Amino acid sequence: MTMMQVVAGETRTVSVDFANLLGSGDSLSGTPAVTLDPSGEATAASAAISGDAVTFTVSGVVQGRRYRVKVQCGTTNSETLIEQEATIAGL
Repeated sequence: MTMMQVVAGETRTVSVDFANLLGSGDSLSGTPAVTLDPSGEATAASAAISGDAVTFTVSGVVQGRRYRVKVQCGTTNSETLIEQEATIAGL
């Protein structure tokens, strides 16, 4: 599981790597979707593909809270990949 740390009050760009999920000759495509759980406090915005990763900005985290990250993205081989093994910790 990937643990990312974001200080309460800051806006930070983070990324989730999909290299281990992509098949040979496949690459990310389309518009990625990012959700945080629990919802309603922290927000994820501006999701974009960067090579084999999806980058996005996180803001509004609460100190001491952990947020489970779900990133979904299509591929050039018409697959939909979902990565849920990331957590953001509010510092």
